[in-house]
Amino acid sequence: MLSRVHRYLSKQTTTILYNALVLSLFDYCSELWSNCDGKSLNRLQKLQNRAARIILQAAPRSHVSDLIFSLGWRTLSDRFTFNKAKLVYRCLNGLHVAPAYLLQNFEYNKEIHKTIILEPGKIYI
Repeated sequence: MLSRVHRYLSKQTTTILYNALVLSLFDYCSELWSNCDGKSLNRLQKLQNRAARIILQAAPRSHVSDLIFSLGWRTLSDRFTFNKAKLVYRCLNGLHVAPAYLLQNFEYNKEIHKTIILEPGKIYI
């Protein structure tokens, strides 16, 4: 879709369109996307690479690292890692934006007494 409309839109508008329609889908399930196999993750990254080339009107074989950097984007694997870290931070700090089933599974090590046996299924940080 971006390839069809980018001729009629500015770079800024095309970027907003990409963020709204494509990137929001990547972020919505980023914890699940990040656990997929390398082949599937590579296919997702190719989508982002193609979008960067379309937005910047670069040649199909141009090096994509510079394009992604110039747009201020992260690679999808970096983005997925960041979103996971953000979710863990929310769980550890009791921010109730995280799902309730995750909030109860995280505890700091300093809050656990040394003689208590660690419970299976909990993550201690």
